[in-house]
Amino acid sequence: MPERTLDKNALYLSAIFSSTVSTNTVVGYILGRLRLDIYNHHGNGQRGRVETGVNCHPPLCISKNRVYSLATKMLGLCVFRFFTTKENTMLSIIRPVIAALTACCLGMTVAQAETRVTYKSAKSTSSYYQMAVQIAEAMKTGSGGNIIVTVEESQGSVQNVMEAAVRTGNYVFTTPPVLVRLAQGGKAMFKDKANPKFDEIRALFPIPSLTMHFVMRSDSGVSTFADLEGKTVLIGKGSFGAREGAKYLKLFGLEGKVTLADVELNNAVPALKNKQIDGFVTAGSYPAPNVIEAAASTGVTVLSLSDEQIAKTKRTRLVIPAGTYAGIDNEIVTTSLPVVAHTTTSMDDDTAYQLTKTYWEQKSGMGAAAAWWNGVSGELLENIYGKVHPGAKRYYQEAGMSLPEGS
Repeated sequence: MPERTLDKNALYLSAIFSSTVSTNTVVGYILGRLRLDIYNHHGNGQRGRVETGVNCHPPLCISKNRVYSLATKMLGLCVFRFFTTKENTMLSIIRPVIAALTACCLGMTVAQAETRVTYKSAKSTSSYYQMAVQIAEAMKTGSGGNIIVTVEESQGSVQNVMEAAVRTGNYVFTTPPVLVRLAQGGKAMFKDKANPKFDEIRALFPIPSLTMHFVMRSDSGVSTFADLEGKTVLIGKGSFGAREGAKYLKLFGLEGKVTLADVELNNAVPALKNKQIDGFVTAGSYPAPNVIEAAASTGVTVLSLSDEQIAKTKRTRLVIPAGTYAGIDNEIVTTSLPVVAHTTTSMDDDTAYQLTKTYWEQKSGMGAAAAWWNGVSGELLENIYGKVHPGAKRYYQEAGMSLPEGS
């Protein structure tokens, strides 16, 4: 004979009208149903949260009515048995009901307080992925555990922008603002991929910029770009720095006049020490780790660009302070590509406000652990393209920080 099981209605009615099913059994069942509603997320192992607002996205959340319905059933069970059970057993009935209701309320309070954010960054081997991990840790620390950031690896900024058209909720991603402009205009790599969702992208806060470094061995005799003729330089392959390096050599009339070393960029410092190359080109937030190593172990010069050269590159002028690298006591005038953390209008104002506020409050702490954060200031806000999220804008207004006109 097949084993009989009780569905939820049969079990509840059995508990009300019969003493064959214990109160503890029913309370446990009802609480179990609630916990399933809260924690199930399409079987992918991710823990959901209870949200009681209008923006609930099943099955990650349950409505207030669902909670009240379950609580009413438990209360109804308690009241009915109050009139049908001997007085000396009443306490044993009420206890589990009260305990279950308390657990539900506490669970809702904890879940409501926690905000989960997805942060789409870069390749796991990049400095920008390291920055993303630092931001995740800073958000958790600065919010007392109320903001939980999950970092996702990415193949690059173009992928991050493309996913903004299909991701919902608290999706944060990093990209140079220029890519947002191209996406919204359906140009370049976004040609034939136009999507009205790109117009819903909103800026949150700047992060360290991609900064060009033309690093030359101090005994190479190179102090200007004109001196590069006849020298051997490593620019790498496939990276932003490699593309920019090749572009600059062409713009400055050096294409074909400089020998490009066939060496991977991660071998730049050893190659510089062994005099296999005269210099290398790298793009990363300053102070760049490989430039720090080269300056400390070999002695280097980092080339500055003239205003005319910067204008040709159509990039943003950036000044690296004197003393950033060992042995370099002068300012380095170079170019940069600003990078900004963005989200979409799917994020609510309060979440955007808390993320932005926590970021700026934790920035000095991040700077103590990693120097590249010290290059971030309110001045970088001028590089934002398009609109700033209203929640972030509220923080900037409170902090007295200026935003670009029309943002």
